[in-house]
Amino acid sequence: MAGAFISHGWLAAVIPAHARRFRVHDAALRYTLERAGAELAADDADVEIAPLDEVAGVAPTVIVPLNANIADSRARVRQVVRRVAASAEVRIRAAHACAALGRRGYSHVHAIPWDRDQPIHLGDHVPSAHRFAERFPRRVLIVGSRGAPERTVLQQVLHAAGDGAAAALHGLRPIVASGTLVVLTSAHVVRIAMGPAAGLVEEQGEALRNLAAAAPPDVVASRVPRLLATEREGLARWSLEERVRGDHPPTSLGGALAADCLDFLVALYQARPARGVPPAAHAARQGEIVATYAPASGSAVRELAQQIDEEVGGLRTGFWHGDFWMNNLLVDGHRLVGVIDWAQGGAHGLPLLDLLNLELIDAIDPSVYDWGPAIAEYLLPRAVRGPTRRHLEYLRRIGLDLSAREHRSLVAAYWLERVSHHLRVFVDRGRDPLWLHRNVTQVVPALARASLRLPRHRRAPAERAVRMTST
Repeated sequence: MAGAFISHGWLAAVIPAHARRFRVHDAALRYTLERAGAELAADDADVEIAPLDEVAGVAPTVIVPLNANIADSRARVRQVVRRVAASAEVRIRAAHACAALGRRGYSHVHAIPWDRDQPIHLGDHVPSAHRFAERFPRRVLIVGSRGAPERTVLQQVLHAAGDGAAAALHGLRPIVASGTLVVLTSAHVVRIAMGPAAGLVEEQGEALRNLAAAAPPDVVASRVPRLLATEREGLARWSLEERVRGDHPPTSLGGALAADCLDFLVALYQARPARGVPPAAHAARQGEIVATYAPASGSAVRELAQQIDEEVGGLRTGFWHGDFWMNNLLVDGHRLVGVIDWAQGGAHGLPLLDLLNLELIDAIDPSVYDWGPAIAEYLLPRAVRGPTRRHLEYLRRIGLDLSAREHRSLVAAYWLERVSHHLRVFVDRGRDPLWLHRNVTQVVPALARASLRLPRHRRAPAERAVRMTST
């Protein structure tokens, strides 16, 4: 899929369902809308999206996005103070913008606070804040219309999905997440995306269909949402799946939940794909993606990717989730009852990667800028010391015996999988020099040193063949 912008999931919440012609000033929004199939026009537009001081005021609907000065690049440094100040700043600007659009003849004007990975505050209803950050959103959409507001893409999709009245949005919590709009209804989950992010909706649907076709055991099947539909509505792609009941874990990984996660990941990896074959030289292709965006580290990344393919490219692959961590788990008490958000999942994942992701985030919970260093400073030293008891149990149950070098190579493969996914899927990452420096430039040398520290463990072809087919 073409790269998407992480923040553009809000589009479906406010754009009229009938809109096809857009007057847009921001280059990133133009990119997203054009790839959704919209027509970009200077005149006779259905919707205008522009900063307040550039609004022409001729379209029947106008949207003014307001973003506070958000210092995401310095994770957790005075984070609380900065968020509160940014939220106050953008609310003051929103009040000014609402008044200005009213003077321009827009009879219906309202402000919609939102932030990434948070509910959008639609209508007069403000969803209850589950987290501190939700009380202080740092972005606001000002939406003005000259007549009565029209049905939005979100409302049209909910109507087409047949799940609840489209007007009853006050009971819902649409969340902007990774370029999509995720809506939890009473019984279902609706995902909506416009432009390149529609690929995430399609990949989620493909992963769920392939997993269902593999007929996994109940320890997996009972915890995975059932896909009901994937459709297109105007400029948007949407999917409908059954909602898995449960709550997000309130505490860190441990006890019965840790055991349930291990049971789930073992059974998931052992599920057999219904079709398809593992891709050859997978790490090499991922290395090319990373090298393209980080040319200064290009030769080192390519060499590391080649080493990963040589060491673990022959291991039997299995189903994996791709983003297995606490926020994608649902529990009842301390028992695992659901695993959600399968857009990164697939039938040909390497062993241990989901478990590495779960353990890293549970222990460190790194920001997007500290995630790469956390792999080098936390996961890699643990791998150098040798497999943990949990890793040994996982490997025993899937019938795999790893050399010390292969164990370290799987940590490098985990890093490469994650960084290449972010660069492939999200335009923002490849344009952020700090993200590239922290997650690529600073990390590659440590991974390369660890991979080269031990002599390569060679196996005879017959032994490798057994390892590829063992369960």
